[in-house]
Amino acid sequence: MTPLYGGGVEAGEIDEALPIRASSIRGQLRFWWRIACGGADRDDPERLFERERAIWGGIGAEGPVASRVRVVVRTKGRAEVEPVFEYHPDRRATGRLNSTPRLKNWIGDPLAYALFPAQGKLTADGTDVEKKPHALMHAGLRFELQLSMDERLDPQQRHEVEVALRWWASFGGIGARTRRGLGAVEADSLTPVDASEVEAAGGWLCEGRQGPDARSAHERAIGLLKRFRQGEGMGRNHGSVPKRPGRSCWPEPDAIRKLSGCSSSDHAKPFVDCGPVFPRAAFGLPIVFHFKDAPSGTRPRRDQEPIDHVLEPADLAGETRERMASPLILRPYRDAERRWRPAALLLPGWEQALTISLKFSQPAGASTPRPWPADPQERTRLAEQVKPLKENGQTDALRAFMAFFEQEA
Repeated sequence: MTPLYGGGVEAGEIDEALPIRASSIRGQLRFWWRIACGGADRDDPERLFERERAIWGGIGAEGPVASRVRVVVRTKGRAEVEPVFEYHPDRRATGRLNSTPRLKNWIGDPLAYALFPAQGKLTADGTDVEKKPHALMHAGLRFELQLSMDERLDPQQRHEVEVALRWWASFGGIGARTRRGLGAVEADSLTPVDASEVEAAGGWLCEGRQGPDARSAHERAIGLLKRFRQGEGMGRNHGSVPKRPGRSCWPEPDAIRKLSGCSSSDHAKPFVDCGPVFPRAAFGLPIVFHFKDAPSGTRPRRDQEPIDHVLEPADLAGETRERMASPLILRPYRDAERRWRPAALLLPGWEQALTISLKFSQPAGASTPRPWPADPQERTRLAEQVKPLKENGQTDALRAFMAFFEQEA
């Protein structure tokens, strides 16, 4: 019911002959089983894996075990696939292309915020396309999903498979960027998971006002995240030039200026001075911080804006980490009365994302960033200086967004 991004063998690519893969759905069901049925065993990885392997298969101490859930997919119709972005000549520079591609008119403008990985890439001199923009599949492809369960599954395990299916149909999808509502599915015969069921599992569901269709609900949900993080009057202050927002109301840009010792004269005085804290890390990592007026290349200059900084989860003992999946899911949601609404879901365990340890993978030798503090008094003190938190009456970025979403959606 929303455009599909990726899902093929190659990352970011759609297999037009087989756009919806049974293996992909099985993986999604396995993920949603952990979310919905893991319960207290989420704190006991060995026990959780034993339960998971008994249903979905896997390799354990006794060797491999086949999945006891069989998934069959039959598509009905043909996939309609086309790029969502295209590059155009830069009117200000002969022979060069504009660095920002335009969104094609078959997809809504708010979704550009969720589709930045699909933009492609220009050559260093800006004269040609080095990496073509990715293609997406139009919404509307229908398919039949058949699940069959091995007779060795007991009644509780069968029930858990059905629960996982309902959670996937309510909040999951197919392909890439499903946490931002791409590839969202709707199952006609399943009862949607409601807010009370989400709360019982340790999550948080917020539904917006009824809209005319899935597309409008999706665009509204993504548009609100963009506005919260970057919108003028909330994520950024009002600029002095029309259609050009001013400085960020979040602490990260000034934190990077302080840590790196680099800033332009216009930004030498901090706008948000909270120290080297990074509250938006809770929305998922990595984050690339790019400063518009930074010097070209990789050599910083003290009198100019910082070069690109890439924020990632800190490494654990023996494990290099580069990503943290967002605990926030945004997508169109069809309630029990079959009405479309924008929805925001925080997954069970979402609080852990607030205080995850951080590092900069680029540039080399960068100072260590700090996560949002765990101490309630320190959070309250810092939140007073961060407009998106203060105006929504919360002391961390995720709670503030949910309050903002509840008010505006």
